[in-house]
This record gives sequence, structure tokens and C-alpha cells, in this order.
Amino acid sequence: MKKGLLPGLTRESGFMATPEMQPAKKDGTLIHPLYSTWSMVRHFEMVGRELLEPYLDPDEEAVGYRISVTHSAPSPVGKAVRVRASLKSVKKNRVVCGLEAYNEAGKIGEGRFTQVVLAKSKLNAKIRRAGGGPQK
Repeated sequence: MKKGLLPGLTRESGFMATPEMQPAKKDGTLIHPLYSTWSMVRHFEMVGRELLEPYLDPDEEAVGYRISVTHSAPSPVGKAVRVRASLKSVKKNRVVCGLEAYNEAGKIGEGRFTQVVLAKSKLNAKIRRAGGGPQK
């Protein structure tokens, strides 16, 4: 990892909650017209990745290892949502971010996301053993 990946770094991203972000059953039936927990998890993972990516060396890759999320308040579709990752710690090859999500009314969720940094060659070997093709 490159120098400068230090606790306190933050990355933020904003977007509008769209109908595709609503919770639905497997058959597509809408559960309720709100920003879903699975969308929050996806956005938390994306902003955590965006925070880490500039600090990866060319021969490194990062993978999600653990994420925990509390979705504490509803946010209707059509409302703006803002997610933030704050770097909490770097221990060996594990990078931990605190996470927060807000809409215009206040905080709607929080959590923690751990990523593991690996050599691309090591990750590709793991992918091949799992039956997949190598990444670029």
C-alpha cells in the first residue's frame, strides 16, 4: 500500500434513491417504497473501496472481508442519500472504515467495513481455485 493511508481519511458519495433501490421479493414484488438495506450495504462497500483505491499499489487488490450495518431510519425513494466512509485503522493488510448514511432528515444508517489487501497474483490464484477466471 502507498503511504498516506492514515486514520481520519474520509470519502463521501451522494445519490438519489431510485426505484431500483427498493426492497423487493424474488419475484419482483415491491415490499415498500424505501431505500433498501441491501442498497445501503452496496453503497457502503463502494465508498469504502473508493477511499482505499488510491492507496493500492499496481500489484495489489482489495477484497471485502466483513461488513456490519445498522439501518436505523427509513429514506423514501426520490430522496437524496449521502454515504461516508472514515478510515479507522490499518493493521497489516486489513483496512477498517467506519460508515455513515444520511438523508435530509438525518442519519439513516451506520456500520463498519473491513477490506483485505492482497497481491493480485495471490487473489488470482484464489479465484482460479474457486473455479473462476483471473481478474485483470
